[in-house]
Amino acid sequence: RGFTKNLQFADGTGKLLTPEIAKTRSSTLLISGPAAAARHAAWLSGASETPLALAVDIGSTTTDMTLIKEGAPTVTRQSEFAGVPIRQAMTDVHIPY
Repeated sequence: RGFTKNLQFADGTGKLLTPEIAKTRSSTLLISGPAAAARHAAWLSGASETPLALAVDIGSTTTDMTLIKEGAPTVTRQSEFAGVPIRQAMTDVHIPY
């Protein structure tokens, strides 16, 4: 439809991926929104020399929180999404209920 810019997708750690890579790693796209928000909050934390911070991403249906330590979001390698165990690196997002 005439879009001429560079399209990228965030993965579960907030890193940007090209569409070609993203389509081969669909499971890494889980929690990509909160992860991208946490990555930006970590950048702000590092830029302001704040060693410990809490990133809060308030969306339309959830509020997600991530601990930021020394300018980086905390990462986990084991989690659960919609009741399904996941074993891959992703931002450690806490969804308060």
